[in-house]
Amino acid sequence: MDKTKNEILKYLSENERKSFLNDLIEAIERSKSEGNFNAINECLEDWEDIAELNSIPGFKDRVWARFNNLRDTGLINQ
Repeated sequence: MDKTKNEILKYLSENERKSFLNDLIEAIERSKSEGNFNAINECLEDWEDIAELNSIPGFKDRVWARFNNLRDTGLINQ
């Protein structure tokens, strides 16, 4: 996804935005205590992946359908 970091918000649902902001606050606190930006970078990368899934119409549903199919056949244990 070739987008700036703040554009991920437009691809997140309202609930996902709330979760993203909570995760980001936790990552900032963790980064402050660890003295580096690793937690923030990881948080942004994770949420960029979710935004990318959401940015392609129907893609997230297809991914979840395939995952559920693999789980139901026993190829993925959860």
